[in-house]
Amino acid sequence: MSVKSFCFQDREEPLRLHGVQYPGSSPYLIMPIFTLHTNLCQSAIPQTFMSDLSQLLEQAMDVPAKFFAVIVHTNQQMTFAGTKDRCGLCSLQSIGKTGGPRNENYSKILGEFLNKQLGIPSDRVYITFIDVNGANVGWNGSTFAGVAL
Repeated sequence: MSVKSFCFQDREEPLRLHGVQYPGSSPYLIMPIFTLHTNLCQSAIPQTFMSDLSQLLEQAMDVPAKFFAVIVHTNQQMTFAGTKDRCGLCSLQSIGKTGGPRNENYSKILGEFLNKQLGIPSDRVYITFIDVNGANVGWNGSTFAGVAL
């Protein structure tokens, strides 16, 4: 089954994809994935870290948290600026919700969040923002090819 072209802008009726209804003007199908690689041990990650991060990104990206995937890789053998002090390498992948001023805002709020939650200074974190082509994302037996945001 192929995904037909959809445009989220100025839709009069809700979008339906694979039987799931999405509200009209909100581009929810952006599959945000946040990945963190850190040299912190698992026990240093608060139990609510991933849900708190999903809520933060939900507000920042205007996407319901139920569409987010958050992955945390702890205990990584890492250095940053030549030291083994707390550090992180992150990526935020999305279809159509990254770029320009958005990335600056995401960098600011994610840096502050990682510092507050994990004690990683924002100058010891790299965040890569990746705007993914919908044709390169599979979901529910199809791809998001042709989804216009």
